Amino acid sequence: MLLTLDASNYPLGLKDTIAAGDLPVVWTNTRYRMLYLNMGHGDKIFDSREQNRMFEDAVLWLGRN
Repeated sequence: MLLTLDASNYPLGLKDTIAAGDLPVVWTNTRYRMLYLNMGHGDKIFDSREQNRMFEDAVLWLGRN
């Protein structure tokens, strides 16, 4: 796991409330060159400069030999 939500975001969820624990947002599989980014959805998803830089770095990492 590379990134998780801060504890101040809990409780999370509408149907099945998650009250505590780690909720992974970004993780990788060390056996393969795989990266999973779960950023949600909505009209403001690409507004963060830091998040967009993370996407760019991830694509460059995935494309490396």
